[in-house]
Amino acid sequence: MSNFKSLVLRNNTGIDDLLPRQQDRDFLHRIYNSKPALLKGINTKSIVLILTRIEDPEVDRVATMLIQSGYGYLRINAEQLINEVTVSVSFDGGNVDGYVESMGERVEIENIAFIWRRHFHSDSFSLEGYSQVESYYIRDNWISLVNSLRSLPDVRWFNDPESEDLATKPVQLMVAAQDNIDVPQTVITNSPVGVGKFLDRNSLAFVKAVHHHFVEYPRDELNNAYGFLIDKHKKILDSEIAVVPTTFQRKISNASEIRVFYINGIFFCGRYHDIQNPDWHLDGVGDIEVVPTDLDTSIKSKLSGLMAKLGLNYGAIDLLITDNKWYLLEVNQWGDWLWMQAKTGQKITEAVTQYIIDTGLKADSSLLSKTK
Repeated sequence: MSNFKSLVLRNNTGIDDLLPRQQDRDFLHRIYNSKPALLKGINTKSIVLILTRIEDPEVDRVATMLIQSGYGYLRINAEQLINEVTVSVSFDGGNVDGYVESMGERVEIENIAFIWRRHFHSDSFSLEGYSQVESYYIRDNWISLVNSLRSLPDVRWFNDPESEDLATKPVQLMVAAQDNIDVPQTVITNSPVGVGKFLDRNSLAFVKAVHHHFVEYPRDELNNAYGFLIDKHKKILDSEIAVVPTTFQRKISNASEIRVFYINGIFFCGRYHDIQNPDWHLDGVGDIEVVPTDLDTSIKSKLSGLMAKLGLNYGAIDLLITDNKWYLLEVNQWGDWLWMQAKTGQKITEAVTQYIIDTGLKADSSLLSKTK
């Protein structure tokens, strides 16, 4: 087997180890058995099912707000799925019954009103001790069952799961171009010849992964796959290009980068200042400066239309602006927001929580009124 890396991975060496931070901070997991009195009055007839991982501070915050507002939830972390979760579904004639149990909490399937899928991936399943065949078998059957949740009647999703999966970065750029939203000149290719021609036409290009800016392997280790700048003078091996499709975009000069969190028509925006690296992730969210900003009506309208066509109610949108011209870079359907909330004071967590309540829970007349 060849030992070379792809172009993007060769230019990244950092690894984010999740294990030292992997503490279960979930509100219900901490108090369910120790302080059950705190749950008095919580509605259990319309439940939010949350699919994520242990290390997810955004979910930690939203889940606490749901409880404080009188609404119940059940959280399933991917790392705990194999050993801590029990599912049972029965079919009798036209009736479907069942339950999901996790960390001592049990919810009847008929009481699931809303599903929020965030950082829930089979890469995080705890499959140590199983053979490779057993691991594939266990993973495939769990994923099949989890995917069947899409067929539950009268259940709302945070983002439509099929749309969420289909809205890949290439699809985003294609839909944006069709809607007259400017995107940087782009080529996605594994052709060394194609890359050479692109770099001949563009003196400087930004290179990034087609899918995501990290690779989780082994479990709980996020290998960086951040973007970087390149020109035609940089030595590139044909094998680094041919092994995997990669995204090349023309570098937009003198542009400011804007991060937008879109929540069902509501916009929270921040402008980056004094970024030292081509990819702001390399600066670290703790070191970058983000200033609250706003978008003009025309770009808000275009972005709302884009999100509607992608079928997304939520997304973290990356934009560039230069000379009053806006460029779309990408949308992250699962983007984290707490870092920007901490820097700008914008109440993004509250907006996410309210969106879940308004679209998935308040419609049920049996729900309790908001607790004081």
